[in-house]
Amino acid sequence: MSLIHSLRFCFYLICIGLFTGVSDAVEANVYQSNRAILRKRAFLSITGVQSGRGGNGAPPPRLEIRKLKENNAQWNLYLLGLNEFYYAKKETEKTSYYQVAGIHGRPFTTWDNVPFGNGLGGGYCPHSSTLFPPWHRPYLALYEQTLYDIVQGVAKTFNSDEYTQAAKTFRVPYWDWAADVPKGKHVLPDTISGSAFIQLSVPTGNKVINNPLFRYHFKPLNANDLPDTPFNIWPYTLRYPDSQNKDAQSQNSLVVQQVDQSQDSYSQRFMNLLEAYPLYKNFSNKAWIPDSSGTYDSLESLHDQIHGLMGTNGGHMAYLEYSAFDPIFWLHHTNVDRLFACWQAIYPNSYVQPAKTASGTATIRSGDVLDGNTPLKPFHKDASGAFWTSSSVRDVKTLGYTYPELQNGGSPASVKQALNKLYGTSAGRSLRRRSEVKRTAGNLKELGNSIMKAFRRSLSPTYEDDAADTYTEWIANLRVAQDALGSTFFIYVFLGDFKADAACWSYDPNLVGMHTVFNSSPDLTKRHDLIVTGTIPLTNALRRHAADGKLNLNDENAVKDYLKANLHWRVTNTDVSVVPRVQVPHLKVSVVSSLVKKAESSCEFPVWGEFKAHPDITEGRPAGLNYGDAL
Repeated sequence: MSLIHSLRFCFYLICIGLFTGVSDAVEANVYQSNRAILRKRAFLSITGVQSGRGGNGAPPPRLEIRKLKENNAQWNLYLLGLNEFYYAKKETEKTSYYQVAGIHGRPFTTWDNVPFGNGLGGGYCPHSSTLFPPWHRPYLALYEQTLYDIVQGVAKTFNSDEYTQAAKTFRVPYWDWAADVPKGKHVLPDTISGSAFIQLSVPTGNKVINNPLFRYHFKPLNANDLPDTPFNIWPYTLRYPDSQNKDAQSQNSLVVQQVDQSQDSYSQRFMNLLEAYPLYKNFSNKAWIPDSSGTYDSLESLHDQIHGLMGTNGGHMAYLEYSAFDPIFWLHHTNVDRLFACWQAIYPNSYVQPAKTASGTATIRSGDVLDGNTPLKPFHKDASGAFWTSSSVRDVKTLGYTYPELQNGGSPASVKQALNKLYGTSAGRSLRRRSEVKRTAGNLKELGNSIMKAFRRSLSPTYEDDAADTYTEWIANLRVAQDALGSTFFIYVFLGDFKADAACWSYDPNLVGMHTVFNSSPDLTKRHDLIVTGTIPLTNALRRHAADGKLNLNDENAVKDYLKANLHWRVTNTDVSVVPRVQVPHLKVSVVSSLVKKAESSCEFPVWGEFKAHPDITEGRPAGLNYGDAL
């Protein structure tokens, strides 16, 4: 019998049920192979949380963390749920905290079967890119829906209607680092930084647990996944670590001081972005756009500053590829998304436009043109493999959440009113004075304050005229190569003398603001052709100096002379070692001003005029802008 006939006969025997064992084995192998193929093709559907909507279909808002704490049931569920999220699943499981955090950077492995591009590596997160704000939307939605599912299970253990309802409307909180806090309180809440342990209510009573907002423990720590020193020896996330040793501890008290000192700066930046940046291309990311001296700041640039404050001295938050492991990353980025959503409500007609990206990711090559339909990889919107895009995440309600400022209709006027109420005073804003003031009991205090201010002005001609319809905003512009120092670094701006010890600069009373150039750890390949920008607002500091009689704010030349004599800037690495300014590639510091018309009602914003550059303030100084330099 020929070989062909023999094979045909064997096939016939299998078909009629003979050689049953062989047939079953073949079938089992085919089944297992198909199962493997199905597993590879079954993508995780990121939908956000769609439960808990009200009768009108409106989703519950994400709340500020201090507000969430007022709801005892949701607070307990949140922290108990986080603890379970951290450690209930193995680090290799797709929806483990370790894997979700790792999407942003390390361990630089594929997630949800989304391959890296040919020759590309690193994390998936696009920085210095038009996709920076929308990319984080499905990322936060993944985090939120994963935690939400865990919270539902935790709620069942309480066997309580209160906890069941609290779980149903649960959304992840944000940390508002721009708002004023009551006297005696700190901008960074104690619940985040106060202790490694926290007491909560559990079904059996009260229990002290590891505070999941304080740090995340790697269980186990995989040095192959996190190869950079000292991250390969630190067993948990650290903020402002006291050393680079294995037993290093967070110095949260120093973090608290830094955040308190810088709050005035990023509160002003927060409102400047909302008031003076109507175009998405300027608002969205920190890549330098030449000849745009009035729009050096961006959502991304402001976001970088919080990373730096948390990660001083080489903590996890200071480096792009390690930052998402720190629990504060999620509170911070939810607030960044909130700022983005508020900006969208105010400027609904501006959004992602085609733009060439200046930096690459694991799936995007530097120089690629990105637009509203570019896939936000690795986030699938359904199990078939379709990706979310900037266009499809434009409305936050699509992903099942909103924010408090958007609840009152979400119109530009209502959002402005909510933001003015929260930040108007802390950011140095004031309304245009009406020609007539009705004298009632409700405004006698305001009238008294006005009289005192008028009396003060009569004594000191240097005091700014509150009665004027306009005032001048002064801003320090910062421009530098993203990878100038091979890793994350800080730029400090002072008005007046400052201490010689760089370790004291972030708490110095004359510090106007500290800016972080957020980057990867030193071990990754660098390039100096990506130029990024940021700002430090000077207006409030100038007002304080004017109130002390040091200058006349109503005289532009007097302000410029004062800035020439008293404006200083310095640069350090994350370990606060000083770097000479002239050794920082492409560093340029300049000063610009804008005449601003005050808002006429609480539902409006001030109107900013054209920006004027003042190179005479920085001419001839180390890393200062000179006449003829690009703006």
